[in-house]
Amino acid sequence: VLSLSFRYHAPPSSFADSGNW
Repeated sequence: VLSLSFRYHAPPSSFADSGNW
């Protein structure tokens, strides 16, 4: 799920943000 949210939310640069989302 993390991977999906990561690329669905924002680019790798915002990986930390995606993880929280």
